[in-house]
Amino acid sequence: MATPTVALFHSPLQSGYSQVYIKQTEVFSSTNRTETRRKLLDRALIGVSARFKITTEEQYFHFENIIRQAKINNDIIAMPLWFSRTTLASNADNTSNIITVSDASLEGFAASNFVVINGNNGGVDNDFRTISTVVSNDVTMTAVPSLNWRAGVEVVPCLAMKIDTIVKAKGARALGYDYKIKAAEVE
Repeated sequence: MATPTVALFHSPLQSGYSQVYIKQTEVFSSTNRTETRRKLLDRALIGVSARFKITTEEQYFHFENIIRQAKINNDIIAMPLWFSRTTLASNADNTSNIITVSDASLEGFAASNFVVINGNNGGVDNDFRTISTVVSNDVTMTAVPSLNWRAGVEVVPCLAMKIDTIVKAKGARALGYDYKIKAAEVE
């Protein structure tokens, strides 16, 4: 499996942003006209559909760069699990690869997944790292953060996903674009 080199990381507070998570709740099969259905206890995240409204030149170039980086990496991108966001429980600095979060039991906090320490809710001041282990609320990353972070800063787990489709449409404003991206979980 290819490792994402970039995260599709835009804050849900950003204007024009929406993200729909697709979860599998049951497995269905039909053999010789006999149907079987099995409910999944742990609903598996199998995909995501995201929509972004870009209104400035800076957002446009930033977004195009994210897509370009994903294409270089076999269309693999890290997709944030906003429903699992939490905060740093204590300060984190660039001398230790262990961060303590408020709740690491949330979906996405697991070895081989990814984490973003989000300094300004979706901007460029963030750290994107691979998770090596999770013990209690301590998340060990494969590298130290590039910056020092204060307690209370947002932490968001991410999953590696493969981009299925990207639709880019011209918006109403001169620099306005609407992007729709569908991605499926990498197996």
